Amino acid sequence: MGVGLITQSEDSPGMIVLDKGHNDMSKFLNRILGLKVDLQNLLFRYFSDTLAAIISNAKRIGTYDQACPNHSLISMEVVHLSFVLSRASLTSA
Repeated sequence: MGVGLITQSEDSPGMIVLDKGHNDMSKFLNRILGLKVDLQNLLFRYFSDTLAAIISNAKRIGTYDQACPNHSLISMEVVHLSFVLSRASLTSA
């Protein structure tokens, strides 16, 4: 039984293959939520330690690409802001 990340190969018994969407971060994090909290913490710690090691190594050898650079917000102006409340949706609960 697969959980959407890896599965046993049907063609090669004993071999594990990556499922479609295996690199979907939200799917990975949602799968972790199905575990008990102590196991969530252990798995997430392993994931974050592994990711930190990969990033550190990529920076060391010069292949790291931040992908989304940080930008500082200099100013912001709200042009139009409105709220619509329907009386039917309000309850006394």
